Amino acid sequence: MLIKPLKYRLALVHKLLFHPFVHPDFPDSLKKRNYMLQQMPVVPPGPRLYLNGPIATKYGCLIETNNEKKLIAVDGTDEKFVEIMNDLISIAQEDYNVNLESDLDFMEFTGNFIVTTEKSPINSFSKFRSDKFEEFSKILDHETTLFGIRLVPNNLLASSRNWFDIQIQPRLTKSDKEYYISVTYRSNEKEKVIEFSEKINDNVASIVTSIEEE
Repeated sequence: MLIKPLKYRLALVHKLLFHPFVHPDFPDSLKKRNYMLQQMPVVPPGPRLYLNGPIATKYGCLIETNNEKKLIAVDGTDEKFVEIMNDLISIAQEDYNVNLESDLDFMEFTGNFIVTTEKSPINSFSKFRSDKFEEFSKILDHETTLFGIRLVPNNLLASSRNWFDIQIQPRLTKSDKEYYISVTYRSNEKEKVIEFSEKINDNVASIVTSIEEE
């Protein structure tokens, strides 16, 4: 099984009244820890500015901050994205006195993957049959089958701070060879999101293996 990550993204959203990650303080914190800074605006001594968008890179991953959304995030394809987020958490705590036990609103992982196996995704999904498909086939005047599945937590709203949404389907351009997988995992407990993110490739592999089991 070959898993190709198209994107890893970890975002931390706080509930402080003011966003503490401002210019020039936050870029200075990143520079001290060997992050490569994007081009920063020229600011006269004294004023501090809110920054929105990518401001630095490390291991090919982008570091983003957003004042309106009250977030800091890491976005890229390198598996060290979790290491970078742990570093950003340390910066928040050490340089800005952010107490994530009380100040964290939620943390969210999102990712997209292409997975290639020796089996055909179309054939694998075709085995997901039930009596309902007979009804669908009559309605649509054509035999139907699943082209994908979507996994969400039972009895929770999508707007909840604790939520996941995992979509698995054959990749449109190579539906007989590859899966396209989209993942969102959100929690107000950062430890859960970090642990999920660290095991994301294993989780993706396990889900695909389960789909293909006969």
